[in-house]
Amino acid sequence: MHLYFIRHGESVYNAKDTIQPPDAELSELGMRQARTLAERASRVPIEVILSSPFTRTRQTAEIIKDATKKTIVYTELLQERKSPSEIVGLKRKDPRAASIRKESRVHAHDPAWHYSDEENFSELRDRAARFLEFVSSRKEERILAVTHAGVLRMILMVMMLGNEVAPDIFYRFNDFFKTRNTGITLCMRHPEKGWQALTWNDHAHLG
Repeated sequence: MHLYFIRHGESVYNAKDTIQPPDAELSELGMRQARTLAERASRVPIEVILSSPFTRTRQTAEIIKDATKKTIVYTELLQERKSPSEIVGLKRKDPRAASIRKESRVHAHDPAWHYSDEENFSELRDRAARFLEFVSSRKEERILAVTHAGVLRMILMVMMLGNEVAPDIFYRFNDFFKTRNTGITLCMRHPEKGWQALTWNDHAHLG
């Protein structure tokens, strides 16, 4: 199986470096990025599109669908990690947001701890594992998945380490491996070796 992960196009919140709600829409640049990506995707023999149901991923997936004529299957397993409601709409560098994020990292080893209504580390790791079970059960051999930067990194970590993904390792990976909007990450499931990453954040289509 070949699994092409796509980060959605730039959203209006990305452009403002602001923590996003689920209904954040693509910016004008994000729409152009998605159309450029879709033209590239039309040359890849994908069989189905999986997508997060968030607005920015939904818009990206629909543009890809128009170019590839493939069906979209929406799954909450691909949606972005839920942030505490208190920081949604704040700039990422806002001191309040930074303080809450720091506190969440301090408590990341505790699967029962929440600051408020967010998805904690353990819940995100478990969801990534469920996504891999879901995609492995599908009959298609070439799948395109439209998702978000944070959950994409966790999925790749679970591909590599399974339940051994620990907060300190994940956050080091998260801080080091950056993505661009509409970047392509290609993974392959080998029948004997399991999942392997072939390409990370390929954004050559953006020039």
